[in-house]
Amino acid sequence: MNKYTVFIAAFCFAAPFLRAQTPATPTNLPCFQAVETEYYFGNVDGGVPVSHTFIFKNTCTEVVEIDQVRPSCGCTAAVLSEKVIQPGAEAKIDVKFTPPQGSRGKIGKTVSVYLKDKPEPHTLLRFSANVKVLYDVEPRSFQLQNAVVGI
Repeated sequence: MNKYTVFIAAFCFAAPFLRAQTPATPTNLPCFQAVETEYYFGNVDGGVPVSHTFIFKNTCTEVVEIDQVRPSCGCTAAVLSEKVIQPGAEAKIDVKFTPPQGSRGKIGKTVSVYLKDKPEPHTLLRFSANVKVLYDVEPRSFQLQNAVVGI
């Protein structure tokens, strides 16, 4: 038999066993959850900050430690009230979003919440806003061919 055929046959035989030996790590604690995971700011002005507070409740019997909160972009700031949440307590994440100047229409962003010793995000907080347009120009772009600058 060809050595490649033997290798492929051995791999196909061993693959299900290798997968079965890998333990599944739970990424969520069902007893530590956000009260809400989505928020809509409504119509907002570009460059004007808006904020919302997301609340997490710990109904677990053990202490839960939040390692970090990570916004999806630089126009969002997320501040955590408590890193260590005792059983029965709650933590707040204040999210401040400043729509970039010049943005328009519906914008959606996220904040990832990571627990200690977990490489995957525990919760993804989503928020969105509709950035108002002060004036609208049609067409949005045009070319000035043969234009002379200055006179």
